[in-house]
This record gives sequence, structure tokens and C-alpha cells, in this order.
Amino acid sequence: MNEQTPSATKPKKRWYLSGWALVLYFIIFIFIVGSSGSNNSNPSPTQTSPSGSSISESGFLRLPNNNDPEQVICLGPTKESYNQIGKALLANDMIGLLEIPGAFCVSNGSRVKLIESSFALRRVRIETGVRPVDSDKVGMSGWVAKEFVVKQ
Repeated sequence: MNEQTPSATKPKKRWYLSGWALVLYFIIFIFIVGSSGSNNSNPSPTQTSPSGSSISESGFLRLPNNNDPEQVICLGPTKESYNQIGKALLANDMIGLLEIPGAFCVSNGSRVKLIESSFALRRVRIETGVRPVDSDKVGMSGWVAKEFVVKQ
């Protein structure tokens, strides 16, 4: 008496499958919308970044609310290495910072050229440093948080 007929289980199974189909359509929609904005891997020189700076435009590396040139801003050669820099700085691990291949630091206020832009990071090339210790970094490029790249 407790047996279910095949017709009693069909509506439940059909609802279950349509739910998964809806989730799959949603994931495909998000993937298409997300990838349509990132198809331009070589931005044009006039493309504007969210911070208001244009690719190939000069600006400065500045810490927020800090104009002290004795402070430094560290850059990574890749986005992943910049993330490692952030972790090392949060952990106050200066030796760990030295172990990141290609990472370098320049003085707060160094002049840079914006050469690439992503969501939260900017790739810049060092044009001039503030202090003599920055002179060996001129011409190098690296990734840094977007809020550190300013026009003035």
C-alpha cells in the first residue's frame, strides 16, 4: 500500500531536472556576460581605466593620505606576485617580501606611465623616482593596486 506509482514520482523528477537546467542557463549567462567585457586584451591608447587614467598616460604612485617620499610602494612583475606582496606586507614579513621573484619597491610619489589595467590592479612603468635610490628602477614595470596610481 505504501508503493508509489511511476506517475507519482515523475512531476518531482521533472521539477528537479528543470531546476538544474535553470542553474546551468544562469551560469552560462554569467560566463557570457563576464567574458564579453574582457575580450580586449590589448587596450587602445585612449581606453580609460576606472580610476580615470588612460592607458599610456603618466601619473604618480602615491599612498592614500601620505606624501612622505620616505615611504615605499612595492610592485610585482605579475598579478600573482603582487598578491603575494600584499600577503607578506599584511603579515609584516619583510624577509618573505624579499623572496618574491622580481618584486621591487619605489618611493612614494614616483612618476609612472599606466601601461595596463585590470579590475583592481594597474600595471605601470617607472618613469622617474623621487629619491636617488629609485634610479635603478626607472624603466621597470610592475603591478600595483589601482588606488596607488593617481594623476597628481
